[in-house]
Amino acid sequence: MPRYFFDTCDGERQVRDETGIDLAGPQDIPREAAILLQGLGLAEMLKGRSRIFIVRVRRDDGAFVYRGTAKLDIE
Repeated sequence: MPRYFFDTCDGERQVRDETGIDLAGPQDIPREAAILLQGLGLAEMLKGRSRIFIVRVRRDDGAFVYRGTAKLDIE
């Protein structure tokens, strides 16, 4: 199984995924990215902060293969 790494950014800090996860293939990346972005958004929503979240996915050879963005507005 290929290993993919999900690096994140919340506008203040960037986190490089050093562990990664094994997925059956690239078709599973959007689902995993959405789950990750949802979790990041929930944590910030509970803090009452607006944010733009970015997840960049790379293969184990370092090539970026996916980018997802989520925007959270708190008023």
